[in-house]
Amino acid sequence: MDTFLWYIFDYGCVEMSKIDLLSRAIDLVSTTIRDYDFLCSSRNDPTYFTRKGKIGFVNLIAFTLNFVRRSLQLEIDSFFNRIHSDESTTKQAFSQARQKISYEPFKILFDTTTQLARSEDSMDTFKGLRVSAIDGTTIALENMPELVDYFGCSGAGSTAATARASALYDVLNEVVLDACIDTFSCGERKLASQHILRLQSMGISNDLIIFDRGYASAKLISQLFESGIHFLMRVKCKFNKEIDALASSDGFVKITHKRKVYRIRVVKFPLPSGEIETLITDLPQETFATSDFKALYFRRWPIETRYDTLKIKLQLENFTGKTVLSVFQDFYASMFLSNMATFTKYVTDAEIQKDNADKNLDYEYKTNGNILIGKLKDNLVLAILEPDSKKREQALKKVLAEIAKNRTPIRPDRQFERKIPRKKRFFMNKKSAL
Repeated sequence: MDTFLWYIFDYGCVEMSKIDLLSRAIDLVSTTIRDYDFLCSSRNDPTYFTRKGKIGFVNLIAFTLNFVRRSLQLEIDSFFNRIHSDESTTKQAFSQARQKISYEPFKILFDTTTQLARSEDSMDTFKGLRVSAIDGTTIALENMPELVDYFGCSGAGSTAATARASALYDVLNEVVLDACIDTFSCGERKLASQHILRLQSMGISNDLIIFDRGYASAKLISQLFESGIHFLMRVKCKFNKEIDALASSDGFVKITHKRKVYRIRVVKFPLPSGEIETLITDLPQETFATSDFKALYFRRWPIETRYDTLKIKLQLENFTGKTVLSVFQDFYASMFLSNMATFTKYVTDAEIQKDNADKNLDYEYKTNGNILIGKLKDNLVLAILEPDSKKREQALKKVLAEIAKNRTPIRPDRQFERKIPRKKRFFMNKKSAL
């Protein structure tokens, strides 16, 4: 399936920057979803989508990518009206059509955005490091027998259908580099190992991954060393006796896995609460001082806020179907939309900074995320479906200008209490009619 990503490297030596990622991504997606090989590899049977139906393969993909969060029939009617089609279809016909394709086309489109981001040299770094974080979350599902049987359950009495998801997230550039959804019983370390393999397949380029406590294990540390990926990992007390006994605020210990010995740097510093934070890393003392790590570890926080964006603003758990296949399709569609929203933000943030450059303001400003997502609804897929690149560019400029007008101040050093709600937010029989 990765053969479709060849489009990414078709820009030659043209000088580009991160603000070009949106238009490049739309061009790539617009080309990809019309590609016959893409259709053939996406459908579950060679006879599917051989005739022109009411919805069709391209429209099926585009519709699923259209932030579908309201009542399904309202969304379908609105979509066909927006694309100026005289025909519509029923939600039952849509549900049948989506069963004819796998979730892979949506993963390919998501992977296209990650490859674009990885190939962009203007992305932000920390002392030359591409800084990412890995973290997991639980995904509340509809309590349907198929979903319960496949994903498992959480909660009191294990009665709430729940999946486990994990993401590798570029915390400096707000890009989801890899994501996966699995059974509730699947461990976060196993998913982290899969992210490391995925990063290797994309090509390692001075990467650093930050981990919260709970991930530390000799096996995972060994994998990171062997892969050539730098790491910074918070560890719990009693994870390793030598680490606990180390009196120095910046020293070394040895960890063994399968008879191989790895020299680990240990950094300790006090938190405002008085608790001692303990981090382990492979980064050298010659390049990274002890003082660097407090700031570097807290760069991990954006992965927490990204899950908030995915679950609240993008309504990740507001699934459009009751099957395992539909959950996978919606999951990767949401990851794709998350990155497209980030690429849009690059453009509008740059416009806001340009507009405010000569103003004496108390704060710097950034794009209002809620408005951005609301404006992308319909407009993003219309741009993708527009075959004329000039018309596509004109339509995008108008939408981007509207988004850039809506800005919010950046208030540094704000702290928030961490809250972890479990209650399910969305139900198949209680869709919004807005």
